[in-house]
Amino acid sequence: MIRIALFIFIGSVVWLMGRIACQNAQEAQEKSTFPPMKEKGHFVQCAYCDTHIPERESIQKGNTHFCCEQHRQLYRG
Repeated sequence: MIRIALFIFIGSVVWLMGRIACQNAQEAQEKSTFPPMKEKGHFVQCAYCDTHIPERESIQKGNTHFCCEQHRQLYRG
């Protein structure tokens, strides 16, 4: 009877340790999957390909924004 109780106790401890390890691994993965944005800012849409990019990284021609120099050159409008 004592052996059965001992096996149940050891099994419970191993199971609990496994649950804690899995939970910690899942939390670490969630943190690495969605890193926080470095800066908040205004996003604009490329007039050529409709990609949204931060305004400070866009290339402007008048009031029109582009994601790269090639799209600025290809744009007809």
